[in-house]
Amino acid sequence: MSFRDYEPVDLANAGFKIHQLESLEKDNIENAFAGYVDEVLGKINDGKEATVYLCRGGASTTAPLLAAKVFKARNFRNFSNDHSYRNFSKHKDRRMAKAMRGRSRKGEKAFHQDWVKSEWQNLTRLHEAGIRVPEPVALFPDGVLMEFIGNDAGPAPRLVNCKLTNQAAHTTASLLMRDIEKMLSIHMVHGDLSAYNILYHNDQPVIIDVPQAMDLRTTPDAWSIMHRDLGNLENCFRRLGTDISFMQLLDNY
Repeated sequence: MSFRDYEPVDLANAGFKIHQLESLEKDNIENAFAGYVDEVLGKINDGKEATVYLCRGGASTTAPLLAAKVFKARNFRNFSNDHSYRNFSKHKDRRMAKAMRGRSRKGEKAFHQDWVKSEWQNLTRLHEAGIRVPEPVALFPDGVLMEFIGNDAGPAPRLVNCKLTNQAAHTTASLLMRDIEKMLSIHMVHGDLSAYNILYHNDQPVIIDVPQAMDLRTTPDAWSIMHRDLGNLENCFRRLGTDISFMQLLDNY
């Protein structure tokens, strides 16, 4: 959890404008992760559902740099199909599940918090399973502090932006297949896996963006989503000149 108790600015309900977000998010990060973060250095990525900031590590960590992923309030997000990744019938609180499914104001706030916790829980579970993901460090209501994937020159590139030799592409595909095998062994599917959600660092792939990851055994449409993920990877590596079947991974599941 976070280094100290801190009540973050509620960006969803306070009527802030989008041009005010960056300074407020930085303030939330530096306060919620005090001890872990000395300073927010700048943005790494500004996506449709979250903004990732580069942070200088503080006294409570040995890492010189960390990444803080802050999920945007729903009024600032451009991501509308996130409910399709959830099985609300499995939620312990039936009233809250109904509120989330109905997208009431209370339900949307609860869903936002659930989405952030899912990123933390899924990262933790995947990291413990030996899958190459950023190591989670700390959690606060709007985001997750995690290992920075990159170096002093900047963040690692996404796989979609990399030009790999045939040998490097084949090695990368083989490493990803092993990671997906490990995911299947714990019954997880990423849910949005493609060359856009894989970083390439130190000649290895690192899987990112996992709040929508789901259990293959209990989530509706999980199998069709898994097929889509694997098809995305096959198309990616076909463009890189490596014809490899990720679908075969399902044969032994």
